[in-house]
Amino acid sequence: MKLKLDKNFKDFENKLKTLERKCPRQLSRFMKQQGELLVKDTKELTPKSPEIKKNNTPVDTGTLKGGWYRTNMIGDKFGQIVYNDVEYVNHVEFGHRTRLGTGKKGKPKPNGKGFVNGVYMLKKAVLIREKEFYKDLKLEFKKELKLWDI
Repeated sequence: MKLKLDKNFKDFENKLKTLERKCPRQLSRFMKQQGELLVKDTKELTPKSPEIKKNNTPVDTGTLKGGWYRTNMIGDKFGQIVYNDVEYVNHVEFGHRTRLGTGKKGKPKPNGKGFVNGVYMLKKAVLIREKEFYKDLKLEFKKELKLWDI
């Protein structure tokens, strides 16, 4: 899944590059912490069981929720990748077509759904984390940001 970044984020990325030159160890640790927080937020937004009405998912084993991981980007010491390698994650994230609730006899249920909407766990978590990221960055690098007028 790819998310488009707006112009403000590109400007912010340039500021991060300045921090990268000035204090690499501290920024590396901070980015890993933010990656872990994104994983945590995504797990919290991952549907848990069919009994929870707001989540609307047939999964109750916890496999999908436990399948979220963070790793460093190859060739970028500060980039973080959050992923889930569970086979059906894309169907839950983006939605999927159904057979209208057909069973062995092949007859559709009268109230069967033709499409199950996506939950957008990762997308929502990224939006939540983006707001918190700026606050956390300012707290973590308050002194440095003032010093370099970033």
